Formats: sequence, C-alpha cells, structure tokens
Amino acid sequence: MVNEKISWLKAHEWLAIALTIGVILGLACLTSLYGREPYGKSETVFPSKSYRFDVLIKGAVAYPGLYRFPNEIQMKDLLDLAGVTQNADLRRFKLNAVIKKNRIVNIPVRETIIVHFQGTGTKIDSLKIPKGTKVEDLIAMGSFTEDADLTQLRKKRKLKDNEIFTIPSFCESKF
Repeated sequence: MVNEKISWLKAHEWLAIALTIGVILGLACLTSLYGREPYGKSETVFPSKSYRFDVLIKGAVAYPGLYRFPNEIQMKDLLDLAGVTQNADLRRFKLNAVIKKNRIVNIPVRETIIVHFQGTGTKIDSLKIPKGTKVEDLIAMGSFTEDADLTQLRKKRKLKDNEIFTIPSFCESKF
C-alpha cells in the first residue's frame, strides 16, 4: 500500500521535495558555520578567558553580541568590530570615549523619511533619507541633472515625510 501511494507522485514533485530538503540542509550548515559571530574576527574578540572587559553591543550593528577585551577600548573601535549599519543613529555617541567594563551599548536605528521628486531636472523618483534632514541638504545628494533649477531647494527647513518636489530644468523654468 505504501508503494502505491509513493508511485503516484510524479518525477518533478520528487525533484521539488529533494531540492527543498537540500536547501534546508544547506542553510542549516551555513548557519552552524557562521552563526552570529563575525567570521574572521573571533581571534580578536574572544581569544582567551583572561579578558576583563565585557561589552554587550546590540541594535543597528551587523554583528551584535558580547565582546571581550583585555583592557579599555574606544567607542569607535567597538563600532568597527561590530559593523555599524547604514541606518544607525550615532549622534548621541562620543566616538573617542573610552568604554567602561560590563557595559551594554545599544545602537538605535535612525528614523528615515521618503521624499519624492518629479520633473525633468531630477535623476530619481524618490529618496530615502534620515529624519531631520533639511531641504538644502538635498542639493548635495547629487540626484539632479546638470541643468536642474534648484532654487526651491535653497531652504533651511526640515523635510517632511512623503514631501513632493517638482524640479524643472533651467530650460523649462524660463518659459
């Protein structure tokens, strides 16, 4: 009876089952090899049990976890080891500050907003930027054509989420 049930599966169904099992096993192997610890950095972070300074870092970093050091370390060095992500908000951290032992460092995620563009003077449709960015900061982001009329972007106010800017080229703005 078991052979009768098995035989009704088609070859492509067996292939799909085998591939699914293979992918799951492959992911399990990769997870066990690389885990949460940064690959290639284990010698510098956990070389022996004689380390005195434990620092737990979490939040917007690529390699969160417990780091152990033989002595003091500066915040910028810890952030280099942990791999700060692009959306990390480092405004409240002093990068040259020395970290005290047994500290928990939580790197917050910086909130972002989306600004939309239309018109012939722009190269993109929308841009994801940190909350608190000013209108005039958009000019330096290089998302505009050479002949773009950027007069409306010369303001010092903060941008709003989903704000729309129409950027004409100089040719359009003169007529």
